[in-house]
Amino acid sequence: MLGSMPWPIRDLLTMKQELVEFALRPGVNRRELFSRYGISAPCAYKWLKRYQSKGVEGLAEHSRRPHHHPAQIGPEVVLRVLEVRDQHPPWGGRKIYHYLRQRAFSPLPAPSTITEILRRNARLNPQHPSAQGPWQRFEHSAPNDLWQMDFKGPLQTLRADRCHPLGLLDDYSRFALALEACPNQSTPTVQARLQSIFARYGLPRCILCDNGGPWGCVESSSRYTELGSLVVAPGSRYPPWSAFPSANPR
Repeated sequence: MLGSMPWPIRDLLTMKQELVEFALRPGVNRRELFSRYGISAPCAYKWLKRYQSKGVEGLAEHSRRPHHHPAQIGPEVVLRVLEVRDQHPPWGGRKIYHYLRQRAFSPLPAPSTITEILRRNARLNPQHPSAQGPWQRFEHSAPNDLWQMDFKGPLQTLRADRCHPLGLLDDYSRFALALEACPNQSTPTVQARLQSIFARYGLPRCILCDNGGPWGCVESSSRYTELGSLVVAPGSRYPPWSAFPSANPR
C-alpha cells in the first residue's frame, strides 16, 4: 500500500494532510510510515496533534517569529538615540554610547546597536565605515614597495634591563625582514640595525614609521629624516632594492 513515497512537487499542506490521514488509519505502522515519507517522528506527531485539535487548518505553517523579544530595543531608546544624534550630527555609535552612559540612561544599548539604529534611520553619512561594505586589507602591489618599521615593547628581561624589539615587515608579502632586540630606541641603534638589513635585502621604495624619534627630522624644515638622509646621501653604499631581485621576499 505504501511504496516508496518521495515528496513530489505538490502543495505542502496537501502532503501533510495525506500523511496524517494515513497515520490515523487502524493498524498502520506509524514509524515505518514516517520513515517512508522522510519525516521525523517528533515532527509527524506534532502534525497529528494539530490535525486532531484543529483539523486541516492546524496543518498550516505557523509563524516562526518569537512572541517575546527580551533584548528588543524599545521605541523610547531609539527616539533618545536619534535626539542625541540630531543634536550632535558628527557623533557616531561609540560617542553617543558614552554620552548616554554618563547620564545613566537605561536601558543602555551597546555601541554597535546604536550604530545600527543610526543606519536604519538614515542618520549615517554614506562615507561612514559601516556603509562601505566588508573591510578589505590595504596592501602595496609588489615586494619591497613599502616596509613597515616600528618598535614593539619595551619588554622587561630577566637581567632587570629592558629590551626594545625592532620589527621590520614587507607590506605586500607580510614577510618579516627583521626582528631585532635593541637595548634602546636611539637613532644610532636603529641606523646600525638597518645597515645590516639593507646589505641583505637592498633598499625599499618607501619605509613607513612613526613621526617621533628616532625616525623624526632633526630640523622641522628638513625634507628628509635623519635616517632618510642615510639612504639618499651622495655616495651611499646601499644599492636600490632592484639590485637584489633574489632577495625580494615573496
